[in-house]
Amino acid sequence: MTQKAQTHTQYAPDLQALSSIDWHQVERQFDDALKGADDGEIYFEVRQTESLVYDDGRLKSANYGADQGFGFRLVKGETIGFANSAELNHDAISRACEAASLAKDGKSIEIKLASSAPKRSNSHYYGDWDPIAELDFATKIALLQDINSYARDKSQNIVQVSASLVCDHRHIIIVKGAGQVYSDTRPLVRLSVSVSVEKNGRRESAGAGGGGSRVMLNATSALN
Repeated sequence: MTQKAQTHTQYAPDLQALSSIDWHQVERQFDDALKGADDGEIYFEVRQTESLVYDDGRLKSANYGADQGFGFRLVKGETIGFANSAELNHDAISRACEAASLAKDGKSIEIKLASSAPKRSNSHYYGDWDPIAELDFATKIALLQDINSYARDKSQNIVQVSASLVCDHRHIIIVKGAGQVYSDTRPLVRLSVSVSVEKNGRRESAGAGGGGSRVMLNATSALN
C-alpha cells in the first residue's frame, strides 16, 4: 500500500511516520493477533484542526491542534480487548496487539446471525485537498473580516457580528483481517456567522452556518 503524505506546517503531526510504516508487516502482526478471535481491526488516524473566531471587529481566538495515534480492537465472544497509542511505529503496534489479545482468554459465546455481513467498500469521497494549507493564515483572517464588513454594511442597526472558521484534516487507515486495508483522507470545513441587531432598545440575534469540503473557497469567491 502506498500512502501519500505531506507536512504543510511546522506544527503538523508526524505524517512521515504514517507513510513510512510497513503495512505488510502490520498485516502480519494483526493476523497473528487475530488468530482465535472473532473480529478486530486497527484504526490509524492523523488529524489537524484549526479554529479561528472573529468577533466584534477583531480576531478573538486562533487555535491549532494536531493529534495522531491508533487503536486496536479485538473481539472474542462477549469480550472486547482494546489498546491504543499515540506512537506510530511497529513496536507500539506490537505492544497493542499483545495487550488486546488478552481478550481471547475471556469467555467465548458463539452467535450466528441470519443476515450477511455488510458490503465493504473503500470509496474515496474527498480528494487530497488540505483546508489548513490551501489558504494561508492571512487570507483566512481577511475572509472573516470581509464577512464582518459585509454584514455590518447591511444595516446600521447591527451591533455585533461574529464569524468562525473551523478546518479539519484527517488521514485514516483501517486494517482488517485477510489483507483488507482501507484508507481515506477527510478535509472538512465549517463556516458560521451570527449577527445581533438592536433597535429602539430591543436586541435580537440570529445565526447560520454550513460545512463541506470546499465551503471556504466558495465563500471567498462569493465575497469577491
